[in-house]
Amino acid sequence: MKHFFVILAHSLPLLFIIVLCIHSVSQWFLPVGETPEKVDLIFTFGGEQARENHAKRLMNMYPNAKWIASNPLSGTLSAKDTSEWAPRFMQITGNDDTKDEVRYILSLCNDSIEIALVSGPYHMRRIEHILRMIRPENCSARFHFVAVPINDYTISRLHIFKLFISEMAKTVNNTFQVRFGQ
Repeated sequence: MKHFFVILAHSLPLLFIIVLCIHSVSQWFLPVGETPEKVDLIFTFGGEQARENHAKRLMNMYPNAKWIASNPLSGTLSAKDTSEWAPRFMQITGNDDTKDEVRYILSLCNDSIEIALVSGPYHMRRIEHILRMIRPENCSARFHFVAVPINDYTISRLHIFKLFISEMAKTVNNTFQVRFGQ
């Protein structure tokens, strides 16, 4: 038992350094982008209320843009929200994962469309990766990766670490699915 504590005491500095490195690398997943000048379509990836709230702010910034919300959370978009933007708002369901949502977006490609993709900051790099892998050469739409500001979340460092690991695993999984079919 004494040897265990000696090994543990000697391992703690190394463990601390590893955790700091992972935290530093995880910051890479936080996309840094500018707010686009023009947006024709706002596409919200489903799964978080923060994403939908950010899309609402974008709808006010881009009064001519249309908004497509994929798999919105139940109750997060009120009747008032949807009626306010009724001619410009559409909900879609049935997209089971990010890859399906990206495929849906690619079906909307035309020559001049500017699309703002709205999602959480850790999810955005995976979206960008999938889009790069499956985007057809003839798709000339311009995509803007508009992440929800990290300040809109109340998350701990442990949660950030878990998000980092989860997104890494999902990115690897999506890469295998696209490369080897499914």
